[in-house]
Amino acid sequence: MERSYQVRPEQAVIDPAARAAMTREDHQRAFTTFATSLMTDFGRYLAYEDADPHSDGVVYRQAAVWLTKEEHVVMVEEIERAVLARVGHDRDDGRTRHIVSLVVVPDKPAMKPGPDTDTERDD
Repeated sequence: MERSYQVRPEQAVIDPAARAAMTREDHQRAFTTFATSLMTDFGRYLAYEDADPHSDGVVYRQAAVWLTKEEHVVMVEEIERAVLARVGHDRDDGRTRHIVSLVVVPDKPAMKPGPDTDTERDD
């Protein structure tokens, strides 16, 4: 017997109040589950014989940006709007389903003051 489980989209988001009540350990478990699901999704994609990451437009990227709290809020809202505007598309019309994941984590390094503070860490 084989069973398949799928997270319902409406339950895949932790609302702000629940997120605020989470402990560090809760966040660690939630993020580990999230990261594991990313790896599972990517592994499932690569298991297809005709998987071609370049032609299929696979993108994974990490960038560091300096933002005020307000700029951070605006950026996250812009990204969420862009994704949510496309969530309701139907599977027909030649569309391919894409999984979009977003991780935004503050990087709080101890920085040396100076003109190149965006590249120097006090490690």
